[in-house]
Amino acid sequence: MSTTKFLTEDEHLIQLARLYWELDREEKTFPHQLKSLAPRFAIPANKLTKTVLETCEASSPAIVCETCGRARRYDSRKDYLEAQRYYSRYGSWRCWECYNEEERRRREEEEKRRELAARQALALWLHHKELIEKAHARQEGRDYLLPTELSLTSAVYLFSAMKAGGPVCPRAFWERLTTGFEEPDVFAPRIIKDISLTKAFDEEILDRLKARGLVAVSAASEPETFGFHEDLIVGYDPGRVQ
Repeated sequence: MSTTKFLTEDEHLIQLARLYWELDREEKTFPHQLKSLAPRFAIPANKLTKTVLETCEASSPAIVCETCGRARRYDSRKDYLEAQRYYSRYGSWRCWECYNEEERRRREEEEKRRELAARQALALWLHHKELIEKAHARQEGRDYLLPTELSLTSAVYLFSAMKAGGPVCPRAFWERLTTGFEEPDVFAPRIIKDISLTKAFDEEILDRLKARGLVAVSAASEPETFGFHEDLIVGYDPGRVQ
């Protein structure tokens, strides 16, 4: 059932609007077809609906917005029938303005959650970075082994690790003049992996070198390469850490 609010005092147009929105006894169909109303009121069939909408506002007191309580207004007979089917299926309806407002608030809240998550992630990253720097910062007063103090196995392992970690040979003098590149720092932090043919042997080599103080985890390593439990470093990925 729909109610109409007339926007004109023209009885001719009011009668047209009443017949246009009139329903059958079961309130399921509109008995007056447009092709029969058009000649009766001397209005082209393709302009009849527009004329009716300019004449009155049709709404349903039974279907109101669940947010603001505004009655559902109809733009055509088809709109009316679709609204009835929707309401009978879902039992509720929300106007477009309230829907847009809810979506706007949802987007704002989602943006705030993303910003908060980003700030928290950055704070956690900085905290983990600080833990790494404290745990693996180089000690300036540390004594290092001389090459003559290395065993053959340690020397071979160390050289292999340096080669696996990147270039270790200085450029020739003429190369430095022609390229303009700075000399690579062979002692700069780097990821060392693929030293040998197997991962297990790689870990054995690195464990030996670390135990003898020949290599160490760099404080410049990214926090993503470590495992943490609260404020403790519980492990790291040997293939990603520097």
